[in-house]
Amino acid sequence: MKRAVLVLWIFAACTAGAQWTPVVDGVDYQRIRRGPLDAHVTRIDLRNRNIKIRASNEDDRGLTVSAFARKRDAIVAINGDYFNEQQQPIGVSIGFCGTWWKGIDVGRKEGLVAFGRGRADIQQNTMTTRRWMKAGVTGWPLLVSNCEVIENLPGSDHFTRAPHPRTAVGLSRDGKTVYFVVTELAKFLREELGVCRAMNLDGGGSSAMWVRDRIVSVPSEGEERGVGNHLAVVAASTPDDCNRNREKKE
Repeated sequence: MKRAVLVLWIFAACTAGAQWTPVVDGVDYQRIRRGPLDAHVTRIDLRNRNIKIRASNEDDRGLTVSAFARKRDAIVAINGDYFNEQQQPIGVSIGFCGTWWKGIDVGRKEGLVAFGRGRADIQQNTMTTRRWMKAGVTGWPLLVSNCEVIENLPGSDHFTRAPHPRTAVGLSRDGKTVYFVVTELAKFLREELGVCRAMNLDGGGSSAMWVRDRIVSVPSEGEERGVGNHLAVVAASTPDDCNRNREKKE
């Protein structure tokens, strides 16, 4: 069995005995190694007005995490949801400027992971839009609900229970702390990070984390894979390219 690699994205988190390295104001990073656990963790304060959360536009589809990060001047970046052979993500994405774009429909109800100024939300089996949502990707299945681990996950062993790298998003009770995690995913999120709601995203060769200027996790296939969509932390002053996107549509 391969050594499990955890990729976590943490907003405003505070874990016991954590040794954080500052990246920029409002963003910290650490790597956790304990037994079979090898975790890369980034902590982002959602209340910090110097940073913001953004997700892929449609023209970012198919980029590796590092290529997306460079294109968007990302402080932190990570892969998003599952995708098909044409690198079309499943469900929907909320890109820069809060623009919604659709991927493929696989006949199952995806959940939405959304971010806005100082807040985040994880929805199960629904795509309810809110004006505050400025970034988001879909995911499946839900891992933690009402602060309880969901024991009998849907899907195959290969996709939802295998020990390969797995990306997920977790949300604390107050909505100010979000996590990305892998493998013994649900129990780690609930028992060690205290999340009350968590959604699974893509994993395996797709799992990758960018911090400041490089990929900090080790891709399971030896090199990065182009993915369907992404999430990123960028400086609040970074343009969202809204005018450029509007010109392309006209």
